[in-house]
Amino acid sequence: MRKGEIAKQQYEYEKLGACVLLAAVEPLTGRRFGQVHERRTKREFTLFCQQLAAMYPDATKIRLVLDNLNTHNASAFYEHLPAEQAFALTQRFAFHYTPKGASWLNMIECEFSVVAG
Repeated sequence: MRKGEIAKQQYEYEKLGACVLLAAVEPLTGRRFGQVHERRTKREFTLFCQQLAAMYPDATKIRLVLDNLNTHNASAFYEHLPAEQAFALTQRFAFHYTPKGASWLNMIECEFSVVAG
């Protein structure tokens, strides 16, 4: 460094691990349900939806507001379950996707921001 120059510092980010949070909020009751996984694949999404369906056995339709992640769709069910089970699970859910770049519309993003804060 020369006299009169500004000192420069380098910062290198060290990733110490990651996890995936899948969660649902029932707005009228405030009930929350979540799962933590090591990976973010269609398999984990399928497991999450199966658990949600089991929590509401009498519901004819479970409405989910989702972001546009490539794992968040009914094809996940068909890739990880027999066709009959996948079809039955697909019939239980109605997926509603938030616009790209509008994660603030997704209530779960607000929930996650509290966890991260």
